Amino acid sequence: MAVVDTFKVSGIRASASDPKVLMNDRVFRLNDIVERTHGLRLTEIHTDRLTFVDEAGASYSKSF
Repeated sequence: MAVVDTFKVSGIRASASDPKVLMNDRVFRLNDIVERTHGLRLTEIHTDRLTFVDEAGASYSKSF
């Protein structure tokens, strides 16, 4: 999805207890909705990629 490609990731804290990502000047945690129009939810945070799921259940990854 093109909208995932526009996300600007500035930092990641990939801890086992409370992973977070700094994206588009906001902090997001697991299961936070990061984009309301498409209902994108942040489902995985890794040091090399993020995974999102939309309202229909489709999965998208952003690698860096």
